Amino acid sequence: MQKTAFITGIALVASILTIFVFLTGITSLSELKGGRERKLNVMPIALQNKRSGEASLKMLTDFHGYNFTLKKIHEAGEPEVHGHSSLWMADMRRSLRHLGVSYGWKDDFADARSFIEFAKKKIMAGQPVLTGFKIYPNEHPEWANDYFGVIFGVDDGGFHFHSTIAAVPTQYRTFEALSSAEHGLSFYNVQGYYFALTLSDQ
Repeated sequence: MQKTAFITGIALVASILTIFVFLTGITSLSELKGGRERKLNVMPIALQNKRSGEASLKMLTDFHGYNFTLKKIHEAGEPEVHGHSSLWMADMRRSLRHLGVSYGWKDDFADARSFIEFAKKKIMAGQPVLTGFKIYPNEHPEWANDYFGVIFGVDDGGFHFHSTIAAVPTQYRTFEALSSAEHGLSFYNVQGYYFALTLSDQ
């Protein structure tokens, strides 16, 4: 009898934990154990490097309970009217305004490190962060961003993010690599410009 009650109690605790993880979007239980890791349930979209702004915005809006198509996100941003074939930073904000979605925007970071600290706090608070990436070696150092992507996870050493690049749609890179011109994707750019776009739940 006692053994049955014990097993029933364990099953109940497991069920409660499962429901909590589902509702909060946590995919790593290390945070529940007091660790410093958190991974949010953001689904990746890879588009062969094309329209990374649209793909990133869809990942972000999907996570927060919206259900916009890529076409609707693109059209709401009106990029062609402003000389772009796909959504760039101003176009993404315009798209969200036209879609009636509240958002947070911050681009006054002193350097990559200060951006990283800000993004860490957002991820731990349950908010994925849309931002820009450079890819090194780089063909266009005059651009602050080459692609857009969504940071969805963090641990003591680095970030997990969806890059929208089909060959490597989901990546993990250390904070050190993301702050430098080391081979691969990085936040670092010679302009010293960094931004974070976050959303509120529907």
